[in-house]
Order: sequence, then structure tokens, then C-alpha cells
Amino acid sequence: MFAFLADWLAVILFGAIASVSLWAVWPCAVAIGFAQHALGEIGHQSAHKQTGRFHRILMWLCFAPLAIDPAAYKRFHFAHHRHLGDKRLDPEVDVAFAFQYRWTEPYRRLDIALDLLGLHVDESLYVLRRMSSMRALLIYAVLMGMAFALLGPLVLIWPLASMTGMIAAHRLRARTEHQHFTEPGTTLPSVAPTWLTWAYLPHGVWMHKAHHEGRNDHA
Repeated sequence: MFAFLADWLAVILFGAIASVSLWAVWPCAVAIGFAQHALGEIGHQSAHKQTGRFHRILMWLCFAPLAIDPAAYKRFHFAHHRHLGDKRLDPEVDVAFAFQYRWTEPYRRLDIALDLLGLHVDESLYVLRRMSSMRALLIYAVLMGMAFALLGPLVLIWPLASMTGMIAAHRLRARTEHQHFTEPGTTLPSVAPTWLTWAYLPHGVWMHKAHHEGRNDHA
């Protein structure tokens, strides 16, 4: 819960900064996107029942503002655990092959730049279709409507963050976890984050190898 509240504090802080000047909107949206990614990682841990007795509630609190349905997410994510590296059955591999030029070596800094500019939103929507549902989209629309009533146009920084910083954070993190083309079915060794990587490896998510070895349940 402390991590959850800290991530939302970051959202509020950068949202307040963005309200000061239009020049601050894009960099603050990127920062909020990294916080969205961090919230998604808490939702991921909650899906694995690692966040206490209220994990189901916490999962909804993390995923609903991102238009993700916990049930759909669990189907997607636990299929990844059960069929790691299988081109037909691992949905992460499916995404990688659908956008292979963005995931194959050599990794290009241009990819991250395009992420940050919102020019890879097609990939994000491709994944979201697998993790969302009509009820999740309805809840998202209601939440956005309520936020717009309170904050006005400033609330548009939230979807902008999802199209920029969150995509970049996801790609940076995913590169540390698997090499689906060169080492299918394996998980890369976990490396503790440095000050350069803590922003996209939050909440212990860098321990991905231990996660795969110890948390393959799909309850």
C-alpha cells in the first residue's frame, strides 16, 4: 500500500507541475507514464497474490485506471508463465513477433524515442485488446469523466502518459526479462537496478528470474 500511495503521489506531483505551463505537459506526462507502469507492476504482483489479503481490491485499484480488466490480465499473464517462449501459446511472444522490428537486435535508441513521442501507441493498443474488456473500458470512461469534472482538460495528461512514458517503461523493463527470438523459453538473470534503471524496474520487478522460478501459479 505504501508503494501504491507513493506512485499516486508521483502522479499528483507531476500533474501539478504540468498545470503550471504547457511546456511541462509532455515531460510530466512521461513521468506519470512511468508511475503508471509502476502501478501496473503492483497489479501484477497482486495477480500473483503477493500483496496480502486484499490483493483482489489492490489489483482493481491498479488496473482499472489503465483500462485493464484483472481477469483478462490474468489470462494473458499466466498463459505467459505456463507457455514461456512458445510462439503459439505465449502471448508475450505473440506481441514480440507482431512487432518484431521493434524487439530484435540491435536494440535502437530510436525505438525508445518513438515510444516517448507516442508513436508506438499501436503496439500498446494491440496488447490492451488482450488485457481489457467492455467492463474495464466502461470503468475507465467513468473514471476519466469524473476526473475531467474535477480537473478539466488537465486530466488528458493521463491518456497521454499511457501513450508515452508507460510504453517506454514497459519496453525498457521487458528487455531485461526475456530474449524471445534468440533465447526462447528462458528468463534473463536478474540484475539489481541502478540509479539509471530504478524508474522502470520498480517494486522488485527486476527479480524477474526468481519470479518465474517461484511464482508460476495461475489461481
